[in-house]
Amino acid sequence: MKKLVFISNMPAPYQVKFCYALNEYFDTQFWFYEPVTNRGDFWNVPPGDKCRIIPGVSQPGNGRYYTRTHLTWLDTFNPDIVILGGFSIPANYLAYQWAKRNGKKVVVATEVSRTAAGKLRKNNFGRKMLSWLYRDIDAVFALTEDTYTQFKNEFGFGDKVIQARYASDIDSCLQHPLRAAGKTPQTILFANRLIPVYDPLAAIRIFHIVWQQFPHMRMRMNASGELRVACEQLINQLQLTGTISFLDNVHSWETLHEVYAAADILLLPATFSNGNFTIYEAMASGMGIVISDKILGNGRKVINGVNGFNLPGDEALFTEKIIEYICNPQLLHEHAVYNRQLVRPLGMKGTAALYDELLSGLF
Repeated sequence: MKKLVFISNMPAPYQVKFCYALNEYFDTQFWFYEPVTNRGDFWNVPPGDKCRIIPGVSQPGNGRYYTRTHLTWLDTFNPDIVILGGFSIPANYLAYQWAKRNGKKVVVATEVSRTAAGKLRKNNFGRKMLSWLYRDIDAVFALTEDTYTQFKNEFGFGDKVIQARYASDIDSCLQHPLRAAGKTPQTILFANRLIPVYDPLAAIRIFHIVWQQFPHMRMRMNASGELRVACEQLINQLQLTGTISFLDNVHSWETLHEVYAAADILLLPATFSNGNFTIYEAMASGMGIVISDKILGNGRKVINGVNGFNLPGDEALFTEKIIEYICNPQLLHEHAVYNRQLVRPLGMKGTAALYDELLSGLF
């Protein structure tokens, strides 16, 4: 069994679980530059003996981690394959150099590259320099379809770019009973953090209009994020206290799926995102999907009117489509059946099998 190490930023629960899924195919370890920060308690999952935090990492800013400790770890573990989470991290480049010196296979797994203004990054001097520095890389794992096009064509990595994906922790959600075709939806879920790009304030305004017409409706919201106070103020202003509640009592990743089981419609009016696991989790659970067309990655799997609603940033449109689900629960049921089949292969086991296939092709 070949040895594999994946070096990433922090031990997100889906990364930890993916590590153990990969151990079916490789002797795998995941190493992380920092512990979990700015997430709910439920993100703190037991790491086991295969996931480790690298000590003494300096972070000058913007996730540009630097350390040499992992080089000693690499000497000791001596992996056959090194997967690095991103190009522009100095510590990752040191690990890349270690892999090339020692005749190992090295892969960078990456999302799409964007400017601070959210625009797709062009092949400027900085990008050309990174491409040159990593010129001997064995593969680039593009984690979204947009990433595949950008790194293959714009950044010039050509045939080294391979379509891969993140592993979604959806197995528990796939076990949920589908919502009955004749049952009127009652609960909207805003599952993402309360931060500006996900626009929870818009979600509250949208819900308010829905609630005025359908007072049986309720909404549950993620509990963490910098806009928590602003959300509470808007809820009070719109007299929605008791109608909208925060998910303050979710403390375990293993019970998180129950939040989806208790909801009917996912609402995400984000102004931008590279993709959200919440979308696949809601699809697997059998929820209706109402999201922004500014969500890349798995957001592109929602085809407007076919398996959910993928909408421009017009709050009236979001309201209209939620009401369509409420008035036509059969439509929600049809979308749920479609989506469950769509996402079923994308869980931990299916993605580990995909990585085994992709990595085997490098030898």
